[in-house]
Amino acid sequence: MTGTASSPRDDAIVVGAGPAGCSAALWLMQLGLRTLLVDRADTPCAGLAGYHFRQDWVLGSPGQTLAEVGRHYADHVRSLAERHPKTLALALSSPVDAIDHGAAGWQVHLAGGATATAACLVLATGLVPRRPPEYFDPALLGTAAPLFDAIGLTAMRDALPPRGRVLLLGGGDNAVENAHYLHSQGHSVTVACRHWRAQPALLARLQACTAIEQIVTPVLPRPAADQAGAERSPGTPLTMRFADGTQRDFDTVAVLFGFEADRRVHDLALAALDRSGHPGPGVAPGAAALAEVPSAGLFVSGDASGLFHPCVHSALADGVRVAKAVQRWHSSGAVAANAAPTRLLRLDNLELLASIGWLDHEHAERQRIRVDTELKLQPQPLFDDDLVHVLDYRQVRDLIHDTCSAGHTRLLETLVERLAHRLSRLPGVLAVRLRITKLDIFDDCDVNIGTELGAW
Repeated sequence: MTGTASSPRDDAIVVGAGPAGCSAALWLMQLGLRTLLVDRADTPCAGLAGYHFRQDWVLGSPGQTLAEVGRHYADHVRSLAERHPKTLALALSSPVDAIDHGAAGWQVHLAGGATATAACLVLATGLVPRRPPEYFDPALLGTAAPLFDAIGLTAMRDALPPRGRVLLLGGGDNAVENAHYLHSQGHSVTVACRHWRAQPALLARLQACTAIEQIVTPVLPRPAADQAGAERSPGTPLTMRFADGTQRDFDTVAVLFGFEADRRVHDLALAALDRSGHPGPGVAPGAAALAEVPSAGLFVSGDASGLFHPCVHSALADGVRVAKAVQRWHSSGAVAANAAPTRLLRLDNLELLASIGWLDHEHAERQRIRVDTELKLQPQPLFDDDLVHVLDYRQVRDLIHDTCSAGHTRLLETLVERLAHRLSRLPGVLAVRLRITKLDIFDDCDVNIGTELGAW
């Protein structure tokens, strides 16, 4: 542990010292809240250390790598903790072992036996690579197969056998960036995906490079069946079977199917709420983003909160959002005596056009949907006629319009979840009930998907 909290009870514990966690901790400190920043790594922003390609889209850092940006952020946070030890402390190399919740707030038990207590808990635990079992089940290929997820490839790509045969599965930014990098290191690179999702500038550069084999196919290559359970020594190629029935050997295969929220610490927090009898977030397990429970002082920041486009800058901004939410949470106790009962805000029968659906004609034409929204709001001062103390329902309506009209969404379930999480971040919102209805699918009925988020 680097530094110690100035009090046995902090105002906030931030778990995760990536860009979002560092940003939240910085702003919490600026707002005068005693903060402990916790991370399992020995340095802030350790997750950026392996990214050595230029990130020209990081504003203000032209030509720099994410590793360089991460070191810059880490130095800043360390210097703040040294200059302001009463309001910011770091607990590095400190994985979270267990969490409790009770009248004293949150107790976070760290590896090594240390325990930190705070009124609020902020989870900025980021993302982990998706590892589909058809590729990563050890029973299929053992543990010595040259098969990597996104983090594993980043860590090992500079140590790969020289001039190797590399297969990258996936069509997003990560796959395209790695294709460029590995090709520049002399490897023979093949990229296979169902469809391209990468930024146009990256994709145009890839498609202009004829030396990188590019395969777009509905059926992605899979490990050949005759390798199942076979003993494998390091350096043995992996045989992949393609959709046309052909088989090819590769020295390295990377499955780059995107990321999902790291749920481990969040699950510990939800279990603590359950033990204490506090209502949980009311969302189904396995949701794309981690759920906040503001009524219990549980907040989520950064990529784990389901940002529309996870990146350094969106994570930094979300750290600010969470810090302000924690500040509001603390200040709400001062007006509790004059607080009115919890209020509900409803917007019913909001009709608009949205681009949504799997079918070809649904890509070509927008269709009518109806959005019904109910928001549970924090208690507000009685008899106060000032707009600053209420949630402006015009802001709610505008957010619904903006979210539903932003690009094409293939699944109604995705749109419902995305909108619910955005509504939950509005000032003072404790919980969300939401239903979106497709109005023109069938002649004899409507189709709708609903969700609840937060503590009702």
